[in-house]
Amino acid sequence: MGLENNSLQDGPVFETLLKLIVPSFITVVVSSSYSIVDGIFIGRKYGIAGNSTFSYIFILYSLVFSIACLICQGAPSLLAIKMGENDVDGAEKILGSSICSSVIIAMIQAILVYAGLKPMIKILGCSEMYTGYIMQYFQVFLLLAPIYFVNHTLLYCLRSQGIIKLIFICNIGACLINVILDPVFIIVLNGGFRGAAFATILANFSSMLFCIWCYTSGKAGLKIKVKYIRPDWKSTIDMFAIGGASFLTNLLYTIILVYYNKMAKFYGSTYGLAALSINSTIYKYLTVIMNAITVGMQPVICYNYGGKMYNRVLEALKDSIIIGLVISTACYAVVLMFANQIVGLFNSERDFIVFGGRSLRLVLLCLPLQVFYTIGVAFFQFIGKGKIATRFVLLRQVVFQMPIAFLLTSKIGVKGLWHSFWISDLLSFVILALFLFYEVSRYQKRSISSTT
Repeated sequence: MGLENNSLQDGPVFETLLKLIVPSFITVVVSSSYSIVDGIFIGRKYGIAGNSTFSYIFILYSLVFSIACLICQGAPSLLAIKMGENDVDGAEKILGSSICSSVIIAMIQAILVYAGLKPMIKILGCSEMYTGYIMQYFQVFLLLAPIYFVNHTLLYCLRSQGIIKLIFICNIGACLINVILDPVFIIVLNGGFRGAAFATILANFSSMLFCIWCYTSGKAGLKIKVKYIRPDWKSTIDMFAIGGASFLTNLLYTIILVYYNKMAKFYGSTYGLAALSINSTIYKYLTVIMNAITVGMQPVICYNYGGKMYNRVLEALKDSIIIGLVISTACYAVVLMFANQIVGLFNSERDFIVFGGRSLRLVLLCLPLQVFYTIGVAFFQFIGKGKIATRFVLLRQVVFQMPIAFLLTSKIGVKGLWHSFWISDLLSFVILALFLFYEVSRYQKRSISSTT
């Protein structure tokens, strides 16, 4: 069972957050490793060519994930708010509607992405030697996309309820399946990129079945009711409004990767492109696992916001930032010391390992500030201010990162790409911190007035 409502309402905030964040962090570390595991085995089988190809696959994979975020990031917030209002029936309606919406959106995006796959590959500037590999991967992945979408939606909904033990079991099991199947499908059966896609989807399928069992057996508190698995356009629009910031974040990240791929190939040749693939994978992996902090703070903030307990909302925000800074600083320390060894997992060429290690340290230089930014944007999402969150996403990705990358690469070549990551992290942090301070001061006044 998840945390009881009185724990979210009355329990010590820091202790409640730790109970949610620590297990979530562990499970997200595991569950988000799919692309890294795929990249390692692909790199081992195909070398630099495999690393370079995976940079293009990662772009298109990010596009699919960004679309999935509309539901899997929006539905949990609505569900948690309904639970905070003690509206169980309303929460179950959200759950059923999110499943239906996930299937519909998955089918629509699969058709559109597959129809435009070859043109998109050309836009990416991918050479013909990589095109066949990319097609092989997405022929499998897009065909089975509804599994991927529904799994992420149900998994995120379970997280929003604070059902940590079951999520831990689910993610560990799915990751083990992926780790076992990757070398079997990719290397032993010589399935290559199709094998990598099959392994990823089968791991998602096992996770989806487990989530369905949680909701049908009563383990999750809520029930999946067949009568609610139908289109509910109002709920879907509300999900889109909340998940829009995450969608836009990932979509813009995908667009930036397209631009970065072209710059890396132009200024850094095969080394630059392969390093970008690894750097992007690690950067995305670390930012995603840092989202475990936002996963942990979501039920606390949404539940108490729904109950108008603003003092607990602000305390949860403060404690989440502290926890995030501690974890992210520790993660960067590991990268700083072992960057070469991390790159070496993907490729064994000595000169490339040195090149990739230097670039990885630069890319992640401001990781702790990036985590503060992520928590701040998530806070605005969780209190229903999706438009503000979206503006900050645009600020970082469009206003800062792309122009900085363009200016720096024209001056210092491929190193400009690596510097653009940490500079945009720093600038975004400064501006968000100012806005967050203003928002916190407003809710502090509300909190004081509600107690007098």
